[in-house]
Amino acid sequence: MSDPAQITLLLGPLRGAVHPSHRVFYNIPYAQAPIGELRWRPPKKFEQRWDKVRDATKPGWPGAWYKLDPNPETVSDEDNCLHLNVWTPPIQTQPKEGWPVMVYVHGGAFRNGNGSAPSHVNSKPIVLVTINYRINIFGFLASNELAEDSGDGSAGNYGLLDQRLAFEWVKENIHHFGGDFSRITAFGNSTGSMSILLHLFISRNLFHRAILQSGINFYTPTPKISDQQRIFDLVCDELGIKSPNRLAQLRHVPSNKLVEIICHLETSTNPKINWNSTMDGVTVHKEVRTLLNEGDIDPNVLEIIVGNTTDEGTLFLTGNQIAETYYDSLAKAFPAIAGKLETLYPITEFRDNQSLALACIHGDHAISGPVRYAARQLAMHGRKVYYYRFNSLLEISSGHLGVHHGIEQAFVFKRSEKLTDVESRTSDRVVEAWTSFAANGVPLLGEAMVEWERFAGRGGKVLVFEEGGMTRYETDDGEVRDKRLTFWDALEDQE
Repeated sequence: MSDPAQITLLLGPLRGAVHPSHRVFYNIPYAQAPIGELRWRPPKKFEQRWDKVRDATKPGWPGAWYKLDPNPETVSDEDNCLHLNVWTPPIQTQPKEGWPVMVYVHGGAFRNGNGSAPSHVNSKPIVLVTINYRINIFGFLASNELAEDSGDGSAGNYGLLDQRLAFEWVKENIHHFGGDFSRITAFGNSTGSMSILLHLFISRNLFHRAILQSGINFYTPTPKISDQQRIFDLVCDELGIKSPNRLAQLRHVPSNKLVEIICHLETSTNPKINWNSTMDGVTVHKEVRTLLNEGDIDPNVLEIIVGNTTDEGTLFLTGNQIAETYYDSLAKAFPAIAGKLETLYPITEFRDNQSLALACIHGDHAISGPVRYAARQLAMHGRKVYYYRFNSLLEISSGHLGVHHGIEQAFVFKRSEKLTDVESRTSDRVVEAWTSFAANGVPLLGEAMVEWERFAGRGGKVLVFEEGGMTRYETDDGEVRDKRLTFWDALEDQE
């Protein structure tokens, strides 16, 4: 039998690490380092061959930008963040047709995060791929200068283009790892999920199934290049960079210096700096809600899991959002509709606790409402949709946050030493559903492997993941919830 730790790609041989339950290959480049003249340009495919066996036993550096830290770590700009990692089951278990493939796109508000964490799904018969892509100023900066320099008017979506190239690499290379390139499932949380949803419309033939975890927010308009120009100007001013050729100068500022500048601007600038995709008319043409309404979805993607947690808003609520009275707090966040929200979300239903009420409002507005709308539209346009609500607490992180945004990640990426027995049973149920979906397009539940009931659209069934691995169904139009989410839908229709 050939050495299970070594495989050979078209560019050269790799040596990974072999463990009893899996193999892992880290730090595989899919694009050239986005530095110097390649900074703020579409990624270029990595094509440099290597003759010696490449060490793939340790995670690569995710870039100076993987977290915005006011005291960024020192790292050479020569380091390439555009790499990915592959986990496989033991080679002796490989079926003739290959294992199904799951590609994870990390979240982090397009600001933080990286794709190097191992996962419990490795104990299942799937190949897992995690990717790194450019984020914050390196992945989502847009300006008129960048649009003019691009040659086609594009700007600001470099992180999305990185993701696209990474998926293309997977399709071309995953068979070397025993993966079946005809069964690729994209999954992600938060902005990772938002990215995958966008790719359903702006890309073609990257993957075959999708799992969208708590990551759909289209009530906040996608910024245009002109909206993002402010950030470019602020960075140049902070660095003392003057015209002409501001872009040429900015491309050669050390990464750590840019991180330092952005951290300063994030705490000193009003309105606040947020990172997002840009409607540049080239990569992103329309608002996500418009794309969902039109339904021009990648015809290769027929099955989709979509859902959210029970308490999506608690993680985003800060103390400065609380005013002296509930109405004042509402007026601060939603001045035009404060009175309507006070009636729709009466504080008495939240134990007279402003924080709980505001968290529910922000969660419905930012995620729960858009998720339901997306589930309905995707089902209406002929996709097989499986809709869920995650309602299982996590002992080490829930507290006053409840079943907060992103909590299901701890159950999808199970760390056995951090989960209680009750939580482990929930994790097993989620992982079974996700991996069976990746294998066959139908998520299965429980020891009997019962099929999860498809969401049929308005009034359809939503699967609720409860504690201890229990599940139940509810409909998507319960009276109170429907009234609130319909309000946000109608408000969006008016704008």
